[in-house]
Amino acid sequence: MLLFVLHLTSFCLHDLLKGNDWFGAEQVLIISASSKTSIGLAYGLADDKDAPHVIGLTSNRHVDFVQSIDAYDSVLSYDTLEQIDATKPTVIVDMSANTDVLSRLHRHLGDNMRYTSNVGLTHWDEPRHAEGIIQERSQQFFAPSHVQQRMKEWGPEEFNKRSIHYIMNSTAKTSAWLKIQELDGVKGLLEVYKDICEGKIAADEGLVVVMGDSEKD
Repeated sequence: MLLFVLHLTSFCLHDLLKGNDWFGAEQVLIISASSKTSIGLAYGLADDKDAPHVIGLTSNRHVDFVQSIDAYDSVLSYDTLEQIDATKPTVIVDMSANTDVLSRLHRHLGDNMRYTSNVGLTHWDEPRHAEGIIQERSQQFFAPSHVQQRMKEWGPEEFNKRSIHYIMNSTAKTSAWLKIQELDGVKGLLEVYKDICEGKIAADEGLVVVMGDSEKD
């Protein structure tokens, strides 16, 4: 229930990258590496022998956690992103919409920034545009459109077979460290809503809102 849709997006992103021959990149950079969709993608890339080197980029407070799950080949903080080898062609998967980080990366990589897939909004309050971002090699990713396209090309049965296999694998790996916290209805959600908006929920936690009968009505 918690991970299916997130890891379905991870599957679609993996398919996008692989289907485009990694956009000619020698390294994949995933921004907001502690997010569950990012981790689902990283697990898929780790199991793909053809995938390039995968770098997870995260905040200082999440570096130890992201390293501990053994999903990425290397992990850097936003403060140290200039350590990324700018001589290598790079594809970026951006789960954050943190325009400051994205601008710094695009400036740092220059012509070797081959493609950016803009996916998530963990920094939902950031401005959508910033100087230095290479817009002509950036594109918003919309998972439902990718699903529809692949279902037409593969057929629903084949799509379900491939996606379910991927999701079962990534979910099993995530379950090894994920702590589920059940919230008591809307009241429970309201108690943590501010922390969710401010990004204070621990990266190894998953929140599930349990609705009572009256709330379901």
